Amino acid sequence: MSSRIEGPIYLDVLVDRIARAHGFMRSGETVQKFVASSLGRNRFPTTKEGEREVVWPQDAAETNLSPYRGAGGRDHGDIPIPELAGLVGLLRSAGLEETEEIIRGMQEHFGLGRLAASTRERFESAVAAAG
Repeated sequence: MSSRIEGPIYLDVLVDRIARAHGFMRSGETVQKFVASSLGRNRFPTTKEGEREVVWPQDAAETNLSPYRGAGGRDHGDIPIPELAGLVGLLRSAGLEETEEIIRGMQEHFGLGRLAASTRERFESAVAAAG
């Protein structure tokens, strides 16, 4: 798993992926500490998004906008806001302009029924980050 391909990625998602890849059913404190130490101090840039830590590819500039890499089986809640902002850009290039149209486009993209308030807030944050 390359950080250039996988980043930006939430640290907790990275920990879970590594734990599963090595046959651990849980990503306990030991696995979390091991992954955090493997990332090294300042080796990979990190930012905070609420309570979650986002790990960026090496030498990447942390920005409000990152290319959208597709859902690839990921839940929208496990995609950092800068990458969701990349999806906003794709939806705009497909002709969606108004914020509500874009939010509906994101809702359809992820196959969601009704939007929870927290999901709407994340989508609105992505629209704002996309500028």
